[in-house]
Amino acid sequence: MEENAVRQGILEKASKDVTTWKARRCLLRPEALWYAKTADDPSSPSSDSCSASSPCSPPCSPSCSLSPSSSSSWSSQAQVSGSAKRQGRWTFIPLRDCVQLVAPPHDACSFLLQTRERSHYWKAKSQTERDAWLHALATQCISIREGDLLRDVERRIREGEERRASTMLQSLESMYRLDGTLSFIDTQELLAGFVVDFYRTLADRKEKREREEKARDGDRHEGGPYEQSEEEAESLFGYMTDDTAPPQFTLQQVLAYIRSYDPESEAPTGARHREGERGKETATEGGRREATKTAATERDADGGGKGRAKERNSEEHEDEDTDQQAKQERKEIREWLEEVIFPRFMGSSIIQRRIAQLAASRTVVSWGCDPLRSPLLCSLEHTGGLSR
Repeated sequence: MEENAVRQGILEKASKDVTTWKARRCLLRPEALWYAKTADDPSSPSSDSCSASSPCSPPCSPSCSLSPSSSSSWSSQAQVSGSAKRQGRWTFIPLRDCVQLVAPPHDACSFLLQTRERSHYWKAKSQTERDAWLHALATQCISIREGDLLRDVERRIREGEERRASTMLQSLESMYRLDGTLSFIDTQELLAGFVVDFYRTLADRKEKREREEKARDGDRHEGGPYEQSEEEAESLFGYMTDDTAPPQFTLQQVLAYIRSYDPESEAPTGARHREGERGKETATEGGRREATKTAATERDADGGGKGRAKERNSEEHEDEDTDQQAKQERKEIREWLEEVIFPRFMGSSIIQRRIAQLAASRTVVSWGCDPLRSPLLCSLEHTGGLSR
């Protein structure tokens, strides 16, 4: 048998008008059905002249009925157009173009190979030989279709993995900034725990320094002048010059800021549109407040309630001052976090690894597939390759 040939033999081929039959030497290869112009041609076709695997669907009986639209949609590679291609003294029919294999009931020896452009009628010497050719052709079409299907699934899975990786990197980059860290619950809690440890460390250092000072004072009272060692001097100097000195905010204030962070209203690099909208809202609110104040003043003046108007004005001013103080306090806490805490927070390799794990876990998508089902079917359903 010819190398790389699945099946070979002599078949009769009908003319386009199906009036005459001529014997042809046929050679079935994995990618195409080749046939020579004459039945006694001793040469063989070139193996490089036809495209690789192409899709077709399996037959239900001796006949195979395929949908042209589905055949074209499965293929992700460039297809060879045309129903039959000439290559020297040989002509081939790409199996990727096959849309139908039919065994006519009125003739036990003939079969139809239907492509998108032409109907090819063939006749074998017997029904057994005809069925063998049909089985071989259908098997190759199924193999081609499965190959294209698997390539499409792999491509879609690869594209999905690339998208998830890109999303994970973007999420990771955002988490490496203070705004991104404060925008997610998991990293918020991570930063809050770091701040708690930071304050505890400051308290421990302060307590240790106080004990050292008391010990030095006791030594002075007991035995003459106290000489400070170089190690103690360096420790005291480091504490006094370190920028981790106790901040002006309590731990409760910092934790309240972290857990009440709103990225839309507090991000310093917010969009100008949001800033403009907030400005409009502030102006509108201020106008309403002024109108209400004017109306209330007029009513109080008409009713002789000037004292009540003054009290109302003073309360409004106090509320505005309180709001301004709260905003200023939150701004200062944020600046302190960004300048003092966050560089130390991100400087820890353990913290960086944990943030990377959290960023990766946020991009994991559950396919929701039964583990007992076929992984290929799960992949197809997830990527849209099959409709449920």
